[in-house]
Amino acid sequence: MKLKLLTAATVVAAILLVGACSQKESEEGVIPEGYKSAVEKAKGVEGTLQDTMQMHREEIDESER
Repeated sequence: MKLKLLTAATVVAAILLVGACSQKESEEGVIPEGYKSAVEKAKGVEGTLQDTMQMHREEIDESER
């Protein structure tokens, strides 16, 4: 379960970043909005993944007691 969730999060983050990088930059040195948005979404996915993994760790710890 953890591996599937981690894999899914990685794939989503990669797709978002590739999509953002494919957008044309209007001015040199300016970070495109699409890239900023993709990074924020990836951070959200990472946070959700970490929260889920922590919950699973706690459930495993409780079941081992």
